[in-house]
Amino acid sequence: MLTLPQELDEAARIDGASNFRILWQVIAPLCGPAIATVTIFSFLFHYNDFLGPLIYISENDMFTLPLGLLWFQGRFGNFWHLVMAASMITITPVILLFFFAQRYFVQGTQFTGLAGR
Repeated sequence: MLTLPQELDEAARIDGASNFRILWQVIAPLCGPAIATVTIFSFLFHYNDFLGPLIYISENDMFTLPLGLLWFQGRFGNFWHLVMAASMITITPVILLFFFAQRYFVQGTQFTGLAGR
């Protein structure tokens, strides 16, 4: 938000907008791609978290996908085709998320070049 030009804020204030309206109609739409990018990275971090669930989950039926993949690999260590199939099932939601959220990454890089600061 610090990289947004103050001229936008001042122009909205001259037009008679309140603080809430400036936040809601000027600043929030410009910060949308950045907020979407942070949300996507947060999802990926929690989706791929291995150590946290390993510490506080002790029942096999409550394992997350990375823990289940390790358990699957340990049990069927010699059958690599099964491990790779399970890996593909695990990575599919991340690939779909990337394809659906790709435009937010592009918009985020487009807005970084605003005003000659």
